[in-house]
Amino acid sequence: MLAACGQTSIDQIPTVITQTPRPTSTQPIPTRTSVPSPTLDYSETRWSNTQTAIALTGTALQQITHIPIRTPLPAVTKYPTMGSSPTSRPVLPLIEHEWVPEPVLVERGYNDGDGGISIDYPPYLRLYGDGMLVMSIYREEFGYRPMYKNLARGEVCRLLNSIDQTGFLNYDPRIYQSPFDGGGENYIKVESWRSNYISHTELAGFINGMWYEFFEELGRIEDSPVILPALKDTYRLLANYEPDGMRSYYPQNMIVWLLEAYTDDPGEPWPLSSISLNELLEQRNSDYEEIPIIIGDPNIGEWFNQIDNGIYYQGNLRLDIYARPMWPYEILGESGTLLPDPNAELPTDPISCYPSDGVLPIPTE
Repeated sequence: MLAACGQTSIDQIPTVITQTPRPTSTQPIPTRTSVPSPTLDYSETRWSNTQTAIALTGTALQQITHIPIRTPLPAVTKYPTMGSSPTSRPVLPLIEHEWVPEPVLVERGYNDGDGGISIDYPPYLRLYGDGMLVMSIYREEFGYRPMYKNLARGEVCRLLNSIDQTGFLNYDPRIYQSPFDGGGENYIKVESWRSNYISHTELAGFINGMWYEFFEELGRIEDSPVILPALKDTYRLLANYEPDGMRSYYPQNMIVWLLEAYTDDPGEPWPLSSISLNELLEQRNSDYEEIPIIIGDPNIGEWFNQIDNGIYYQGNLRLDIYARPMWPYEILGESGTLLPDPNAELPTDPISCYPSDGVLPIPTE
């Protein structure tokens, strides 16, 4: 196995859905009273300027249970290129589905590999069970920012229908066998009328061809993993998904990691007058830099307007600062990781999806 150090460059979520008789795809999702909460495909996100915070309502995000099985399948032939194989399963035609949604319907994100400080990156995309979509979207004027839209029932179903038709809901995660140990992992979670979860090491690098070129140069193309169309098409669908009408999501809170600056870069002078670097450090209540702090009003407005992730100094104190917005219905756990808010309200009304809701085209890259 090869060791993958650090992270690689990779490509680039409300109201409850109630059942109505054969609704049209443009019908909005009815609003449900929910618990207000404090509030991305890029592991290298650098959050910078936004403006003021808005309060959004939405559905609880329950603890996501990852599939623990990573046992290799016997006698699976590795293919150097992406395509069909004898392990592909037929995709059945779309049919009508009705089910009670989970707190999160779809999520795509990235987790760091071994080595260094573990940062809890925001997902690239999270579609909540009540139709709220939150995404990390790149814009030239401000880089990566969280943006949101409350999807209509038909929009939710069109996306879920599309995932169904890629074959992802029948995909066996054990088929993908990465040649790397310790690399960053791209994950996809789907909870609809059927569920599936994958977390694959360096998946994006193989789908975009970077790692294939690497192994080809080594003369070891046979070590590349099998990537079936069900996986490749779902990844590309979600990586390119951005419905019209997305708006900036202004969180109520930020999560901030105060890290030791290991590089020779002197950094930038600390620009905030409302709070000093030393005051930030005193808020941590821990000697472990892996434990972040929460920044809220009145400092969050200043933070969004003036702070980029990076090294800052003030007096003799010099820190490498990383911050990310708290997404809807997240709380900070004791270990420093972001967890679902157990007090947030869950969706209880069923969703109905129909073949007439349609499907989305699958991007080719």
